[in-house]
Amino acid sequence: MAKSTKEMPDWSSKTTRRNVTNQAKHLLKEARTLTKRHRKRLSPAALEEIVKSMDALAALLNSRPADGGSVQPLFVAAEQLDTALARHLASARKSTVREYVESIAYAVLIALFIRAFIFEAFKIPTGSMIPTLLINDHIFVNKLAYGVRIPFSQAWLFEWGFPDRGEIIVFEYPKEGDDFGKDFIKRVVAVPNDRVRLINNQLHINGEPIPVEVKERKVPCADHPTLRCNCTKQEEVLGEHRFVTQHLSENTVCSMRINNPNWPLERAEGGIEMYFGSADSNPNWPEVVIPDGYVMVMGDNRDNSSDGRYWGLVPFKSIRGRATITWYSEDRSRIFRFVK
Repeated sequence: MAKSTKEMPDWSSKTTRRNVTNQAKHLLKEARTLTKRHRKRLSPAALEEIVKSMDALAALLNSRPADGGSVQPLFVAAEQLDTALARHLASARKSTVREYVESIAYAVLIALFIRAFIFEAFKIPTGSMIPTLLINDHIFVNKLAYGVRIPFSQAWLFEWGFPDRGEIIVFEYPKEGDDFGKDFIKRVVAVPNDRVRLINNQLHINGEPIPVEVKERKVPCADHPTLRCNCTKQEEVLGEHRFVTQHLSENTVCSMRINNPNWPLERAEGGIEMYFGSADSNPNWPEVVIPDGYVMVMGDNRDNSSDGRYWGLVPFKSIRGRATITWYSEDRSRIFRFVK
């Protein structure tokens, strides 16, 4: 017999000991799973051979050699078990390709489950939530914030909460038209039974103005590089939420949308479409009363936001979840910042 030129491994080296031990453990786990799952298809002799090989390997694993000792007996026992499995359960063993495919399939299923019921990524499409959220910010939406919703529907399996004033929510646009069903993001400013109005860019809830503190005046605030706009930024407090909004400064010239600083209006203004809650269709004018099961939302960029002032209230069934954290932003300082 010709002498083999294959170099024998150093059975006492740390690397060999670790690799052989890990492979033996994996093989023993696989063998136990296969014999439990396919015991009925094995003959008594085949089952006895596999069980003896498993017992021998398990005994060697339980009595590991001392540091510096050889793991060659462990390797030999593992080869014997591997041979027995190949002889009697070859068709049941997973190939490397199958293991990779199953791993990918499991990962995809887990990701789909998380997206459907727990968290979903959302990209900010417009500047309506500036300065809180910027265009192209990427956030996570907590879909369990208010309950469990049946995927691809507006039905809820369980409900255990309702949005609070000041929370930022993602919802399906509720009004018939081109945007119907699209995901929008805005801040909740009023909840059921609230009476709400806007006076000179200050929210009033149930007849009382919310706390407001002007932080900056005439700050550049255009969301497009070709525009020149100045805004007033003010800090507002709604419940436990403290946040900054902005609206165009007085006497600024800007081609952005200019919303009326007061809402609801008594009537349409010139060519501007009638605002929601105007006097001719609102018996509670000059306030809007929020009915059960609905919330009123506005954008933090008050003069560049198409929100509830235009198209009305958001039903609870349309809410997809609560904005939680910014996981990517072109402004690196905003990454992994909680949405407030």
